[in-house]
Amino acid sequence: MPDDCVSRGGDHSFRTSLPWALRTLSMSANSASSAAVTVQRPITFSPRRIDAKTFVPHQKFQTISGPIIAGSIARPIFSPEPRVSRPAICISITPQAIEPNAASVIATQISKLRPGLRMPALNTLVPPLHRAAARRIEAGCPPEIQIALTLPPHGRKSPRGRTSIMKSTLSFTTTVAIALALAAPAFAQKPITKPPVASILTWTEKQQLERYPNIESVYAVAQIKKGDKVHELPAGTAVDPKVKFGAKTSTIDAFMKDNRITGVIAIKDGKVVLEKYALGRKPTDRWTSFSVAKSVTATLIGAAVKDGYISSIYDPITKYIPELRGTAYDDVSLRRVMTMTTGVKWNENYADPKSDVARAGASEWKGGMNPLVAYMSKLKREVPAGTKWVYKTGETDLAGIALGRALAGKGIAQYASEKLWAPYGMEQDAIWMVDKAGHERGGCCMSMTLRDYARIGTFMLGGGEINGKSILPAGYVEDATTNHVPGKQAEKDSYGYFWWPREEG
Repeated sequence: MPDDCVSRGGDHSFRTSLPWALRTLSMSANSASSAAVTVQRPITFSPRRIDAKTFVPHQKFQTISGPIIAGSIARPIFSPEPRVSRPAICISITPQAIEPNAASVIATQISKLRPGLRMPALNTLVPPLHRAAARRIEAGCPPEIQIALTLPPHGRKSPRGRTSIMKSTLSFTTTVAIALALAAPAFAQKPITKPPVASILTWTEKQQLERYPNIESVYAVAQIKKGDKVHELPAGTAVDPKVKFGAKTSTIDAFMKDNRITGVIAIKDGKVVLEKYALGRKPTDRWTSFSVAKSVTATLIGAAVKDGYISSIYDPITKYIPELRGTAYDDVSLRRVMTMTTGVKWNENYADPKSDVARAGASEWKGGMNPLVAYMSKLKREVPAGTKWVYKTGETDLAGIALGRALAGKGIAQYASEKLWAPYGMEQDAIWMVDKAGHERGGCCMSMTLRDYARIGTFMLGGGEINGKSILPAGYVEDATTNHVPGKQAEKDSYGYFWWPREEG
């Protein structure tokens, strides 16, 4: 059982999804509601009234009735739960619309009440509140409460003035919203202190070799848990093909050496016919995906449509990210975002520090609106939607944010575990980089083993089926891997739903 717990999160994504979260909680946590909350006298939300004397041993729960905060009511409930060494603050937000700065306002209020809880942590911990669902009971919070934080001991600040990360062997599969010391200390404790995502583009080869297999040592991440069974990739008849690159024909080994490639795998009829590693890598090493994550995001969006979290990919993107209303993304469908045909102007030049892809990834976050959403909301429309294809990593991140909000209670990494990683039989846990607001990045930066990359390929080649049943809507794999580039551009470019369909495979 954990000694204490901390949940993490990001922007005000609960604006649209919180009602779903409340419904989900009422269904999933009712069995635990027998530990009835004794609501005692209301106390005003005032630093003068809440201090160490408020927390007395015999007091099971203490409510604090607060003022209206940005259109919602914040009700922390302090609980000296017997199973934890310190009381937990449980923060409940009513399902009214919440303004972008609500989280920081709430965090500011609470930090005044208990100075031992530092603002940077609270800013990252408060939203999205629905992600804390699975741990709130164990933290001593009643099931309808949305988040749990650890209080410092009475009259003392917590060590180093920080909230503590949950110490537990409990699985990330239950919720990605919880930071576990088991996997990597401070995975998401203070994501806003991590370096800008765009800095990954400037790493030297030495830094790449050191950091790509251990991306969690540099950035905040969420974990994707594997299941108990492994989808076997048996050995087939080995092949030793020649590689033609431009005018040069090379062996695989020479090609890997010349191009500084760390690993190559080839699957034929479900069997491994080629598998090689270089530059000190081994089969158990993870390696960053960069844009392969885009294809996984599109696949999970398809699963979310089948599961009913997303009604249709033809929904306007503003249905899931209402902050984009009144911007160049008005009347743009999620499908247009997934095919990168929104008509919004964008510069994807990785070598240019002033490009959109660099500036969007370097945006700071101090609470409130997700920095990526804030950046994208300022972009201009250059052509009508559907008339031009432009590769935009920022839009895949938007798709990831839309997916995360639609899931209403699950993080994308947790959903990936439940829908794909565990049931399909991935060999190892994977990780997914989260942005400064705590959300998995739809456009980049998963990390997994080479064999698990291959399993994603075999999953798609199998029509998205697991145990004979597709987790995707009928025809989705074919549509996702069909060229949707409009007009004459299609003669030289080919792009589906974050997949690159090529005639040569």
